[in-house]
Amino acid sequence: MTMVGSVVSTAARAVLFSGLLSPPAPVALLRLVRELYRGGMNLYTLLAVAAARWPDRTAIIDDDGALSYRELQSMTESIAHELSDSGAGPARRWA
Repeated sequence: MTMVGSVVSTAARAVLFSGLLSPPAPVALLRLVRELYRGGMNLYTLLAVAAARWPDRTAIIDDDGALSYRELQSMTESIAHELSDSGAGPARRWA
């Protein structure tokens, strides 16, 4: 086996055993479908899907501590509402 083949094999095993590809519970599946329908496929939707699937898993760790996917989604939505309330929007210049 080549070095590249070994790396790919190791990565594939890691993904399979991580639970990322395991089927979600019915309630989680409904949340996933709702988020995909609501937002289309974009960075926020990927975050919303992760928050629906693994709400309490760590999404980000920095010097201030860790944030779960649920917390990150909540903070992202708060920032989006603040921007919208201040007049930001699609095809609008904002400084």
